[in-house]
Amino acid sequence: MSRSLHTGKIYRIEYMNCNHGMFGGDGQEAFYNILSMFDIANSAEDEFDDDYEVQRIELERLRTIIGEENETYQAHAEEFHEELNRARTSKEDFINMLDLLIKESDPSNDWVLISWF
Repeated sequence: MSRSLHTGKIYRIEYMNCNHGMFGGDGQEAFYNILSMFDIANSAEDEFDDDYEVQRIELERLRTIIGEENETYQAHAEEFHEELNRARTSKEDFINMLDLLIKESDPSNDWVLISWF
């Protein structure tokens, strides 16, 4: 039996603004750096990717690390706050942004789309 190409019949993205202080190139770079410092797996090639995906479970893990200020957080606390300063945002706003990404993104997909535009 031969193989044939198929495509999704419906492919739709509806964007929502969820920046909570994450603006511009500085916010984009800071977010990527925070993902990297806490070893949050994602599909970005570098901090300049405009579109990439992060598994929801990874965002939940990041939320736990930052919210509970566990050992992993303590090891990176100074660097984390430097990135928050770069993005001109607070820890509270960053956590609120994570909550929005986790709860308001497509619940039928385990991957959360991150887009910068």
